[in-house]
Amino acid sequence: MSDQKKRDVGYDVEVEEEEVVVVREQVVVEEEEEVLLATSVDENGNGGMHGRGRRRKASEEQEGEEEEEEEEEEPLEDAVVEEGPVEAEADEDVMDTLRWAMETDTPHHRTSLPVPRVHNAKDQSMWSVLRKNAGKRMSHISMPVTFNEPLSALQRLCEEAEHSHLLDQASIEDSPHQRLLLVGAFAVSMYGQTAYRSGRKPFNPILGETFDAVLPDRGFRFIAEQVSHHPPISVGVAESKHWTLYQEAGAKTSMRPSSLKIVPHGFVRVKLHAHDETYEWSKVTTTVEDVLSGKKWVDHHGKLVVTCLNSGDVCLVEFQQYSVMSKKKKFNVRGQVLTAAAPKRPVASFSGKWTEQIVCDQTGEVLWTNEPPSQAALDHGFGFSAFACRLNELPPQDSQQYARLLPSDSRFRPDQRMLENAQYDEAAEEKKRVEQVQRDARAARAAANTGYEPRFFRCCRLPVPRPHTVAFALKDKRHQETVREEWVYKGGYWRMKAAGSYPSLPPLW
Repeated sequence: MSDQKKRDVGYDVEVEEEEVVVVREQVVVEEEEEVLLATSVDENGNGGMHGRGRRRKASEEQEGEEEEEEEEEEPLEDAVVEEGPVEAEADEDVMDTLRWAMETDTPHHRTSLPVPRVHNAKDQSMWSVLRKNAGKRMSHISMPVTFNEPLSALQRLCEEAEHSHLLDQASIEDSPHQRLLLVGAFAVSMYGQTAYRSGRKPFNPILGETFDAVLPDRGFRFIAEQVSHHPPISVGVAESKHWTLYQEAGAKTSMRPSSLKIVPHGFVRVKLHAHDETYEWSKVTTTVEDVLSGKKWVDHHGKLVVTCLNSGDVCLVEFQQYSVMSKKKKFNVRGQVLTAAAPKRPVASFSGKWTEQIVCDQTGEVLWTNEPPSQAALDHGFGFSAFACRLNELPPQDSQQYARLLPSDSRFRPDQRMLENAQYDEAAEEKKRVEQVQRDARAARAAANTGYEPRFFRCCRLPVPRPHTVAFALKDKRHQETVREEWVYKGGYWRMKAAGSYPSLPPLW
C-alpha cells in the first residue's frame, strides 16, 4: 500500500466511546456497530490486525484525493433543538469585564508548567494498547492518560485565539480586501500550535464542562462549554471591543494502521464590529502521521474558504498536502483574496508555511509568525507556549478571580491537574473515575427519559447565511445546506458571573 493511502489522522478522538472495524489495510472508527477488534501476535511479540468489517469504495482510496467522503452527521443525542433565532440575554460590557480583570489579576503569570514532564514514565504506544486489548471492543478500552496533554479541548479553543492581534489589525483596516487577507491569516494562525503538539491530545471535556478566560493583555474574554457528548461538540465565544469570535467544533475521525484522520464539523465565525462585517469558514482536514511508530507529526491539508457574508468576497486558503513527490512543499499554505465581481483575478495574496510564518505577496510584509516554544518546553513541557501554560493556571485561592470560577471549569478537573503535576498513576485512576461519573449521569437521564440542556448555549435550527453572489464555494454537501443546527450563546454569562448567581451545577467529577 502506498504512503498516500496510509495517510489518516485525528488526535481529538474519544476512543473510549467508539467502536472499531478492522479491515486488512485500514481501521475505521465507528460509533454504533458491535464489532470485535482482533489481533494476532507471534512468539516474538509481533502482530497484525484483522477482523470483520467493510471495505470502502476504491474511489475513496485514490491518491491525491482532496474531497472528503460525504457522511451523514450523527444526530444530537439529548439536545433540544429550537426553531428560529433566540434573543440573547443582556450581558456585562466587555470593557467592564476586562477592567475588573486588570484590577484583580495577578502581576505575573507562569510561562512554564509547574512540574517537568517525565519521558517514558508509563508511556505506551498505540499499537501496544491495541495488542494488550485483543478481542475487546474499542468502547471497552480506556486509553492511557499519558496519551493526553494537560489541557482540555475547551482550553484549546481559547488557545486558537492566541494570535488575536490579527483581528485587531483587521478591525482598523480601511481596505475590505486587506481585512479579508488578515482574517485569512488569522484562520491559518489557529493551526500554529499544532506544529509542536502532535504527540498528545487534549482531554475530551465532560458533558457540561466549561472554561472561561479574561485576558486584559490581549483585550478579549472567552467562554466555552461542552454542549454534546454524542456527537462531541465544543462551543466557544471570544469577545473583544472590536470583534467577536465564535467557534463550534466537532469531528468525524478514522484510524488506519499508520495514521489517524480528523475531518472537522462545525464552523468558525468572526464579526468585525466597526465595519459590521461577518466572516465564516470551516476547518480543513488534519492527518497525524506515523501514529504507531511513535514519531507522530501533523499535516493539515485541503481548502479553507473564508467568506465575507456581506460582500461575497472570499479568502481561499490552500493547505498543501504532504507527499513524497513534493517534500519541499511540506506545510506550505497559500491564500488568495477573490472578489465576487471578478473571482478569477486575485486582488491580494499571502504565502508561507503554517508552521512558521506567512507573508503578503504584494508588499513582503510578514503578516504572522509562529514563535516556537522554548527547548525546555519541547523537551519537558508538552510543547506548550507561554500562552498555553496560562490556560490551566488557577488563580490564588484567596483571590476574587478564584472565587468567581465555576465548579465546572476545566481547571478543576482532577485527572487533568494530576497529569500536569506528573502524578501519572493517580491521574490514570482519576480519569477512570471521572469517566464513570459521566456514564452514570447519562444512564440516569436515560432511565428518567430526560434530555440534557446546556447552561450557556442553546441549539437552534437557523438558515445558513450566504451572500447573493460568492467568489468561490466548496461543492461538498455541508456547504450546500440551506438550514443548519447552530449552538447559539444565550448571553448573560458574564453578568451572572459578576453577581455570583450560577444556575444549578450537576457534579461532573
